[in-house]
Amino acid sequence: MSGDTRGYELTTSLSINGTSAELLDDHVVRVEKALVQAIANHGAIRAYYVRADYDAVEIKIGLRFEGMEAKYVEGTANDAISEAIEIASGTSSGEPLAVREESTLVPA
Repeated sequence: MSGDTRGYELTTSLSINGTSAELLDDHVVRVEKALVQAIANHGAIRAYYVRADYDAVEIKIGLRFEGMEAKYVEGTANDAISEAIEIASGTSSGEPLAVREESTLVPA
């Protein structure tokens, strides 16, 4: 018996460690490049967005999932976003580039 495999959208925010709104665009580019690498092996992630929130000095990320059971969506998103943060942070710094905030998962 197959589970519920309708589409889902997960959104989350990343708080950027020690940055200002002026540097946010640079971080958005780094995070987007890293996210593209991180989601490459996750075929159920069909679309994404990465954008700056200048008021909150955060990066907003959205992932759209298709054909994945609901119980696996958040775990897959956690893996992909954690990997993207790790890639964007690089290996030279001990501190991550960003800290992930609360996520919201809704049926698409």
